[in-house]
Amino acid sequence: MLNILDEQTRVSFTKKIEIVDLIGEKILYDFDTGNYHFLMGSASDTMEYIKDNISVAEILDAVAEDFDVPREICLRDTSAFLFRLEEKGFLKLELS
Repeated sequence: MLNILDEQTRVSFTKKIEIVDLIGEKILYDFDTGNYHFLMGSASDTMEYIKDNISVAEILDAVAEDFDVPREICLRDTSAFLFRLEEKGFLKLELS
């Protein structure tokens, strides 16, 4: 079953990270471990919208402004991306 976040869920960073642009490719750099992760496709754009203590609804609004995609698809894809970041320990997701 695919988990979908509530739009009121708040997103908080759990680590110090940096998004770096290397010759057109964006990477997420983890200061705690020194590891980096390539951000591909829409993940690279979506990561730019994520700020500390932002709601999922605010992220969806920003994504919807740049991409012509139905909100329910945007919520599904954004939820999957945020859950992956939470799994890796970059984010904490909390319903407010």
